[in-house]
Amino acid sequence: MSRMNFFFWLFLLGSGMCQESAIPVESPVEFPVESPPFIVQQPSTEEVLFFSGEGFVLPCEATGEPTPSFTWFKDGEEFDLGPTNDRIFLQPGSGSLVVNDTEKEDAGHYQCFASNQFGTATSNSVFVREAEMESFPEVEKATVEYAKIGSPFNLTCSPPHGYPKPEVYWIIKNTYYRPATLKNITDPRITTDPENGTLFFSTITEEDKSKDSFYYCASYSAVSDKFTIGNPVYLGVYPFLIDPATVYDRSPDFLYVTKPHVVALKGGSASLWCIPSGTPLPKVSWIKKGSPLPPGIEYLNYGKTLKINNVDFSDEDRC
Repeated sequence: MSRMNFFFWLFLLGSGMCQESAIPVESPVEFPVESPPFIVQQPSTEEVLFFSGEGFVLPCEATGEPTPSFTWFKDGEEFDLGPTNDRIFLQPGSGSLVVNDTEKEDAGHYQCFASNQFGTATSNSVFVREAEMESFPEVEKATVEYAKIGSPFNLTCSPPHGYPKPEVYWIIKNTYYRPATLKNITDPRITTDPENGTLFFSTITEEDKSKDSFYYCASYSAVSDKFTIGNPVYLGVYPFLIDPATVYDRSPDFLYVTKPHVVALKGGSASLWCIPSGTPLPKVSWIKKGSPLPPGIEYLNYGKTLKINNVDFSDEDRC
């Protein structure tokens, strides 16, 4: 018998044997592999905000054998998650922390620990903070301000505290018509500075005078979607007190410039401001020391705001 036939015969024999007398084979018993905990889900390193009276959840999941137990620490001290604590507890079958009916005292640094007999794994530490938005204080009478035509001018604002810092801007509210109407200020001569909420007029014109309306400083929080409005300001305008020709010939000057040192996260964005005065209205130009402006630049507010996206260590600009 040749080698080829011999192997072919063995194959057929083996096949016949399997068909005629199959021997049951038991599945192998799998034993769990003992291992230390490994965190598979955890809080982001970014700040977590909550609103008073509401709630938040901080995720924490881990693998390991035996199944890990979970412990949470706040500001370096272990949480008391007793069976009677129905406001702060762990999700059933999970290490995620649930906090209901939040209070100011719930703010702090949180960290999850997963442990078994082979070790302990720790999650990111996350800072949890209350989101706040206060209202403007009320006054009985409107504030009255006067400005000269052709001169620079500003209206100050004391915006209420908020976290994250709310956006501050000015609006014009018409009180003659019912219902009252609100109008945004879009004139390129008029700009609100982002730090203090001051409304800058590069040059005053007759159109800026309050007639049937008042100026209002307003504040808006995108996080809480809350809008609050300040108290009315009446702006009176003086007529020409000097040669009208000089009113329309005023050299440029700076009303507001961003502070010399601006801190931004790498990969984030930074905004630089330059608000000028002068007649005619000056045009703002931006340069970067020693080199062209970096890519990803946006010019906002008629060029008075320079927004740098994807900030890198090499970015350094001036107005």
